[in-house]
Amino acid sequence: MVKGIDKLSVENIRREVEQGARFVYFTYNIAIVLTTLRRTSDVYFLRPGEHAFRYGWRYFLMNFFLGWWEIPGGPIYTVGSLYTAFKGKDITQDVMQEFDIQVPPDNTPPITTWAHFNQENK
Repeated sequence: MVKGIDKLSVENIRREVEQGARFVYFTYNIAIVLTTLRRTSDVYFLRPGEHAFRYGWRYFLMNFFLGWWEIPGGPIYTVGSLYTAFKGKDITQDVMQEFDIQVPPDNTPPITTWAHFNQENK
């Protein structure tokens, strides 16, 4: 699921990306006894000038309190995830490539909103 693009058309998203918007996700870790569960968040759409930490702070806290407790992986993975919480992992190019291949082969109109894309691909 992509958060932050509820009613934007693909063209509006392209325009925003050209102005500096990004798609990012965050990583987080939960250490349980002898293993560390590494997970990723939903994808977030950051508009131009919007800081990733606006959404990443909760993953920062989750990593800080739950990520360290398995040795040796916990500290190693947690440090990387704490860094990612500040900037997010940029996947803008991957998402934009998905937009380019979403034209159905049977000449039906192309998908115009991300909400429609999410509905069709569940």
